Amino acid sequence: MSAYPNKGSLFKVDEKFRTSDKSPIMKGKIELGEDMCDYIQQQYRAGKDVIIDVSAWSRLTTAGDKFLSLSIQKEYVKEGAKDSPTTKSSVSLKDMESDIPF
Repeated sequence: MSAYPNKGSLFKVDEKFRTSDKSPIMKGKIELGEDMCDYIQQQYRAGKDVIIDVSAWSRLTTAGDKFLSLSIQKEYVKEGAKDSPTTKSSVSLKDMESDIPF
């Protein structure tokens, strides 16, 4: 078990490892805790879409390299909201590239 469940990070991919313009600019991992795995399984068995909220913070490694620290949690549903999937706009990484600090 991880000491930091439902957390992860994204690091910039060095240009020399990118084989094409379609290669990712960042790569990383997220560790799912038991609670998140249970939530995903419950949603799936109920025939619902699994929607997970993702938060990110810009951080520095001890070597001074920038990366994004990630946290995930169950979708926030306002109290009293209908039990149906919410409509969310889709934002691509290209739309966000100007906001990424490196």
